[in-house]
Amino acid sequence: MKRAKSTRGVAASIRSLRTGERKAARPSAAFNLTPKERAILADPGWVTEDEADIIFTMRQQHEPTISLEKVAKELGLPLEN
Repeated sequence: MKRAKSTRGVAASIRSLRTGERKAARPSAAFNLTPKERAILADPGWVTEDEADIIFTMRQQHEPTISLEKVAKELGLPLEN
């Protein structure tokens, strides 16, 4: 038995067909976007897969990083040279 699409799925499919996009988009209201992130969207009401990739990368760039040596030391693991 084929399962019916959810309302969001149908809306994304309709938008995808209307705009000629090959990738479906999701409503931007489903995400907690900053004003800067919302500004990069071609359509402020929708987030495409490509736009989500850009937002994800932007968020990763602001995360603190820890060196492998420091993590190994904190976990008590030997680090070979």
